[in-house]
Amino acid sequence: EYLAVGGFILGSGNDGSRAGAIRIYSYKSGKLLKILRSHENVVADLAFSPDGKYLASGSADTKVKLWETADFSLESTIDFHTNAVYAVKFINKNGINHIVSAGFDNRVALHSINGKLIKSYTHSEKLAYLATNDNEIAACGDGNEILIFDNSLNLKQKIKSETKPSGLAYSPDKRYLIAGQNGTPENVNIYDSHKNYKKIQTFDKHTNLVQAVAFVDNETVIS
Repeated sequence: EYLAVGGFILGSGNDGSRAGAIRIYSYKSGKLLKILRSHENVVADLAFSPDGKYLASGSADTKVKLWETADFSLESTIDFHTNAVYAVKFINKNGINHIVSAGFDNRVALHSINGKLIKSYTHSEKLAYLATNDNEIAACGDGNEILIFDNSLNLKQKIKSETKPSGLAYSPDKRYLIAGQNGTPENVNIYDSHKNYKKIQTFDKHTNLVQAVAFVDNETVIS
């Protein structure tokens, strides 16, 4: 129903061209419906909850914000991270939405829907990408590995990569994880979560960074 847009929107005025603004569009018509203002720096990531009731935003101002999609009012602000928040996602645990965030303070955190911190994990590198499949949380950033957590943020394993992984996404059936790359070799890798995250496919046609990846369906990917 909605498309939410953040990013490096510079300038000032009422058209949403201010750093920190989030623009809400009608997905069908493309009409701009609303401009959300609360962040004080660039919005680096956005995610709708699986039930569509909430929008989460992460920003370089170190904050995570939760918006209700009924009227896009600001529900809460999570002030946990101490550096830019580059990734936010939702994970559904026993029918209840939770928020996952990761940032340049090397931390990934699990929050309740009311913003209460449940658990955090501190990595040795900056973190900038997340993916969730309800049972697991994948995270990566600087360095040559992907961290795999259970849905309570307990570290399960580390996937070593020949490249620097970036951009993460699970397939619609939750089985496969795709990772782009932020360095050489320019490999986009797919892992099978049912086989202990064994790498099952590599694409090497890119000649520069791949920071956005997605599944169209369980057998088709975009990078």
